[in-house]
Amino acid sequence: CTQQPVAPDPGEDMPSEPATMPDFAGDHEALAKAFMDTLVAGEFDQAFAYFSPDMLEAVPSAAELSAVWARILRMVGRYESYDLPQHTAPQAGMDTYHFATTFEEGRQLIMVTVAEEQVAGLYFLAGLDVAEEYLAAILNGAYQQVFDQSGATLQSVYVSPEGLQSTWESIIAEAGAYLSHGSPSGMA
Repeated sequence: CTQQPVAPDPGEDMPSEPATMPDFAGDHEALAKAFMDTLVAGEFDQAFAYFSPDMLEAVPSAAELSAVWARILRMVGRYESYDLPQHTAPQAGMDTYHFATTFEEGRQLIMVTVAEEQVAGLYFLAGLDVAEEYLAAILNGAYQQVFDQSGATLQSVYVSPEGLQSTWESIIAEAGAYLSHGSPSGMA
């Protein structure tokens, strides 16, 4: 886990000098981790310097990025740490890194997409704790519990706990034994 200091208050003055980005020589994982380090440290000008033109349209200033981070902190409390990223298969020249991130009041998944040596996507997904519990229940064969906790849409897909079990067993038969989802909890 990478432990970072608590981000400064988003109301603090931001440096006016444009930040420069180091050369990562094609190492997209290093770029994603460096971006995360600047984000969680509250170095919003530096984090903003990593953005691609498309990201600049979505988040047009370091102050806006600071405001986005402040909203996240209001929802889940003080930032505590993030785990080493899980990488998804590259698609269309883009690499996406999933950072399981721990906050005072829960865990979120922060996804950083890198393309052409820039951050081309930034996504905050709540509910990582719930997803890990859901997966643990499936892995432990608690299909009734998972079915009962599922929403109406999933219940209509699986129809019954047996339907959920059948779907899971079909996935395992086709893809092979489940090994790990990369969780820091060591669930496997």
